Amino acid sequence: MPSISENTKLLLEIVAASAAVLAGVLGNVLAKNIFYFFTRKGRPPTERPRYMWMIFYFSVTISVVLGSFTAVAPVKGPVPISSVTSSVTDSEFDYIGRVIDANTLQPIANAKVTLILEGMPPIVYTDNEGVYRFKIELNSNGNGQVTVEADGYQKYVRNITLSTTTKIIEDIRLTPQEATQASNVPTVFSTLKPSIETSSKDGMQLLPVSEGNFTMGNNSGGVDEKPSHLVYLNTLWIDKTEVTIEMFGHFVSETGYQTTAEINGYGYIWANNQWKELAHASWSNPDGKGISNDVNHPVSQVSWYDAQAYCIWVERRLPTEAEWEKAARGVDGRTFPWDNTTPDSSLANFDQSSGPSNVGSYPRGASPYGALDMLGNVWEWTADWYNANYYATSPTDNPQGPQFGTHRAIRGGGWNSNLNNIQITNRDVSKPQYYNNILGFRCAK
Repeated sequence: MPSISENTKLLLEIVAASAAVLAGVLGNVLAKNIFYFFTRKGRPPTERPRYMWMIFYFSVTISVVLGSFTAVAPVKGPVPISSVTSSVTDSEFDYIGRVIDANTLQPIANAKVTLILEGMPPIVYTDNEGVYRFKIELNSNGNGQVTVEADGYQKYVRNITLSTTTKIIEDIRLTPQEATQASNVPTVFSTLKPSIETSSKDGMQLLPVSEGNFTMGNNSGGVDEKPSHLVYLNTLWIDKTEVTIEMFGHFVSETGYQTTAEINGYGYIWANNQWKELAHASWSNPDGKGISNDVNHPVSQVSWYDAQAYCIWVERRLPTEAEWEKAARGVDGRTFPWDNTTPDSSLANFDQSSGPSNVGSYPRGASPYGALDMLGNVWEWTADWYNANYYATSPTDNPQGPQFGTHRAIRGGGWNSNLNNIQITNRDVSKPQYYNNILGFRCAK
């Protein structure tokens, strides 16, 4: 059972007692010197006034009390992480840090830090200075979860991996809860966040994806989908649909942006079960048949760089693979956005040759957060570089993908994809400079 080391507690008690005695002795010496300075000079010892003896003994008492307090009282104010040290042996694990406000970076008093280890009872630590220290006896490495709660702040939860020889030192940043709006709306509703946000830049509806853990990957899927693992994400917002041709047109009109396909003078289309290079195919002419009137189709013939430029323009960004997967999957480990039911033509646009459909045409296929067309219609760019083995070493807390790579990860499948390619956990790749008529994107923030 994990506990604070008894040897450490005993050592601290001995140090405190020794400090108190030393402080008392030093106070005694100091008081005597002060006494003799005022009384001995020019007088016989027997003529010292009685009140000076009272001052002497009072000084000794105060010195002992102050010495004892100094030895055992906590340091006021936050303790710098660099100054917090303790020993680590083969059977001990240290977890040290501060709980701070995410906006002001100031310590949060009276935060409750709970550490939960597999197969062990929870360990709770509360410190009024915002500093927490755990020394836990471990017999082997293991996984755990830390939760932090404080009045006026959102609850913090994340997974950690514990080691018998490694020390974790970190700041935990808590996000303040939104202040209750002054209105006649009942209190139960006044602190709720809006369920949908609309971008003033492109009119896209954004859906909130709540913070917390979800299962990413699939042990029964492809090699690059393994292992299935728990991931923690902060709150994010995801576009309700894929970016449309009309939305992308506003971006081009306002900025004068030229896509990779326009610069190259050609695009790639999937037709008759093969790829074809077609002159003048681009975002506004995705099939090379002329300017498209289907402005509510998802935009395609856009490279990763084009998608990124658009997201920056609308003050958003491309989602990471983890963010995309959670927005599609939710937290219950489902296979498809709607549930585990095998898809048909009423749930998604896939396994056919007629091309994309208007975004949002399959409301029955919505994800747990309300996102539409997460599977089928067009593949979607993500922010991450692709690495087939990334899941084996990826962080459990807001993973951002590999640091380097040659291909970017794409997700979701397209209108020509078969059943295997439109499962949530399926991963595919494309070089960032590539583009075609089955690849588009959505943004997040």
